[in-house]
Formats: sequence, C-alpha cells, structure tokens
Amino acid sequence: TIRFSKHSRTIANSNGIHFDTTQSEYDFSTMFTAKDGRQSSSFNYSGFSSIDLKTPIMKMAAIETLLKQSSEQISCKSIDGKFVGDVISTPDCISNFIDGMTGHLTTGALLKGQSIYQNKLNEKIATGGFEIKVRPRSPDFSSPKYVTGDGFETEDMNLIENGVLKTFLVNQYGANKLKLARAKAEDSHHIVGGGNTTLAEMIRSTKRGILLCRFSGGNPAMNGDVSGVAKNSYLIEDGEIKYPISETMMSGNIPEMFLNITGISKETINFGSMIAPWIRFGGVTISGK
Repeated sequence: TIRFSKHSRTIANSNGIHFDTTQSEYDFSTMFTAKDGRQSSSFNYSGFSSIDLKTPIMKMAAIETLLKQSSEQISCKSIDGKFVGDVISTPDCISNFIDGMTGHLTTGALLKGQSIYQNKLNEKIATGGFEIKVRPRSPDFSSPKYVTGDGFETEDMNLIENGVLKTFLVNQYGANKLKLARAKAEDSHHIVGGGNTTLAEMIRSTKRGILLCRFSGGNPAMNGDVSGVAKNSYLIEDGEIKYPISETMMSGNIPEMFLNITGISKETINFGSMIAPWIRFGGVTISGK
C-alpha cells in the first residue's frame, strides 16, 4: 500500500514554543511471499517513508533485494545442531536490537530501577566505533519532529559515541526525579553510523553464522536476554552464503551483543525514519533442529 498525507499544525505552549508547520510525505508498506507449485517462502515485509517518489519504489529501502531473496527462500534447509557464531543483522532487522537497547534508556525503566544501563552514563556500552545519533529535524527524514512529548523544542543529540553512552532518554519529569539532564530529543529519528568495511567483506570474514533478515521473537527479558526465530535468513560458512534456512533459533543478550560487535558495514539504508547499516554480532547461539 502507498499513502500520501499532508497536514498543517500550529504548536504553541508556555515554554516559548510556537511552530507553524506544513508537512507532507509518502508512506509505503508491502508484505509478500513467493510460490512455486505447492511450495512457498515465509512471508516477508518492508516499507519506507519519503517526501517524494522520484526514486522508483523497487530501488527504495531494500525492496528489490527482499523480493529476490523471497524467490530464493521457496526451498529452505534446516541447520543441524547448535553452535555459537556470528549474526549479521540487516538494516530491516536491526531495530529489534536497537529498540531493545534504547528501551532501557527511557524514563520508565530508569525510574523503576530496572534498566540494564542504570548507572552507565559516560561508560562504554557498545564496541568502539558504534554510534547512534538522534536527528529529529534532519532533511534525511520525511517527517521532522520539532517538539518533544512534554513540550520542549527538539535538538540534535548523540545518544552513543564510539560505544559510550552520552545521554539517557529522560523527559523533564524523569530528569527531575533522577537528577539527570533532560534529553534534547526522544527515542526516534536514529542515524546508526556506518562502519569501515563492506557487507561483502563482512560475509567473507565470517567463519560460521547467519545473515539475519527477519527476526520473530518476543520482547527482551529484563536482563536483556533475547531469543526468537530467524526468518527469511541464510547460513554463512567459510565466508560464503550457503542456503536459506528454516526452523532456526537465535539467542543472545543485548548488552553482550552490543559489546561484541565485530563489523559494521559502510553501506546504510534510509527508511525515511531511521538510517542503519548491516551489523555483525559475535558470540550468538544459533540452534537448528
């Protein structure tokens, strides 16, 4: 489906905010499967938002690649046994783990004392080189955000720099209660920095693991443990993609995964609301039949 929306807003409050905005964007979403006789691939999906449609839809996000992969995934094989290896997460899939991290940086988790990053401000929580910038007004995104949920003007901020946590995502209430600085923006409009290697090089340097293209799992546990099914994914052995896989589980721990990043691709994908690369995590448990 594709939808065009345009809206005008006036935002004013006692914090001195007064914005008159007019915004328009296209939102595209698709779900698909491939069939050959009685065989079919697992369903997959993707989408993006954009201020225009100058680029063909097939060339946006990873639409063309995912459709090609879907035809390859009509016939899948299961992995025998269990091993600890690498997981290369695609940009389509990485938000599962980014959200698992940033959810612990918000007011709710911190006030309850349940955050896995409770006292980690200005400490290393990810491998050096990993960064998340929050850019609520970036022209790279189709829907800028000018005001936070509690009525303050948004500003650019760096959430993680070179693996170090630079700010919590707390609102004014949380800042007062926790005696922390109020975040200049919210948990959105992420730019996850690209790395210094190509996706092809990451695959070639992977001894054994999977290319994780879709992840079906529940919310992470309070300690960051996460597990689920690797859908629409591929086995990698000796630096080569071998075949699409089925009935495969992956499990890990989010804090450990981000401290064990072994590769970040130069290539990134812009979904209109987030920009992200391919990221390789080491030490993840992968289980077949």
